[in-house]
Amino acid sequence: MTANSRCSAAESPGLETQRREIESLLRECELRAGESWYVVDRRWFDQWKEFVETGDQNSTSFPGQIDNAELFEDLDSYHLKDRLVEDEDFVLVPAEAWHKLLSWYGMVDDQPPLERNDSLLRGAKQQQQPELHEEARNGSEQRALWAEP
Repeated sequence: MTANSRCSAAESPGLETQRREIESLLRECELRAGESWYVVDRRWFDQWKEFVETGDQNSTSFPGQIDNAELFEDLDSYHLKDRLVEDEDFVLVPAEAWHKLLSWYGMVDDQPPLERNDSLLRGAKQQQQPELHEEARNGSEQRALWAEP
């Protein structure tokens, strides 16, 4: 399944396995220039964490498909809101974690994946609370730039 696939989610492993795999990737992966990381809405990610921590696949905390709608100013053009702040509005996940979450949960139709592989990420990640504030389009690819402090 590709990063921008809108197919239905694949059969996912148990919740404990999901939690362990994603937590391990978040802990072990270090942001490096040129590597791809993905932006995920903080609310969706928090709901996913609650879901896998309860250990109940029938839980009402099921997060549904990955939904980054709250990060966009406009759902027609997918223009990002100004001044989005890491760990308040979104979380960054390494590409391997993104691909796992995408295969397990799918993504809301028509939303573009928010892949970041710009060398600016490394400096931004080291800042206290980097902000995601500007969008640039290159063909159909979407990239965000980080605000300087």
